[in-house]
Amino acid sequence: TAVKDVGAAVDFNLKRRGFDVLSAQDGLAALTMAATSTPHLMLLDIMMPGIDGFQVLEKLRTDPKTSSIPVLVVSAKGTENDILHAMKLGAKDYIVKPFNLEQLIQKVFRLLEGSEKPPEKNGTPIPTAPVGRAQWPTWSGRT
Repeated sequence: TAVKDVGAAVDFNLKRRGFDVLSAQDGLAALTMAATSTPHLMLLDIMMPGIDGFQVLEKLRTDPKTSSIPVLVVSAKGTENDILHAMKLGAKDYIVKPFNLEQLIQKVFRLLEGSEKPPEKNGTPIPTAPVGRAQWPTWSGRT
């Protein structure tokens, strides 16, 4: 399906640039993964089965383990109200589907550069500039 194709394309392109990618197919799985993996960045869809992305954002921000994880919303819900609501709930950025893949990748790099928790592997910081390779867990919920 088109939804799985978009998610697969995002995952493939992030992995191609050296990122570790974890994927969750619904909001509950995303919350569980966030609590156990503590990703450096989350890509989050709003329209997911079960718990939607807005509810995921609310729960992330109320849990001390996940409250500082930066979230980039990637969603077909692109009204001004949707975007403002996500930002009020703590999203750091928002991109509306369909989107330019390079624009998404640049938003990922920008958010990682501003992250309180710099990407690292085995305790060693990893560069986040587009010319370097970075490794950090993230996931896309049905993007």
